[in-house]
Amino acid sequence: MADANDGDVTVLGRGARLEGDFVISGSIRIEGQFKGHIAAGGSVVLSPGSVVEADIEGEDVSVGGTLRGNVHAKNRAEVTSAGRLQGDIASRALIVAEGAYFEGRSSMGGS
Repeated sequence: MADANDGDVTVLGRGARLEGDFVISGSIRIEGQFKGHIAAGGSVVLSPGSVVEADIEGEDVSVGGTLRGNVHAKNRAEVTSAGRLQGDIASRALIVAEGAYFEGRSSMGGS
């Protein structure tokens, strides 16, 4: 997963609220609130404490906050122990950590 040390990472900070379609060629980390649709050419990381209502597309997607929406990860999707996800996941690999909350369907396989 991408983090702040991996180069091209856009951060939506803790106090920020954004609504709409967010399209980015790199990676994004969300610490605040977002509603809409996210399409990233890199990784999408939802930090603990984030609240997101969106469908998310990215190379790798990590849910550490609260997400209501579907995830389409080209490679790996992860719901961390602090993560809460209500929605469907499509990815090549899926990790759901102990303590995570996941309500939805998962589909693993090719693109």
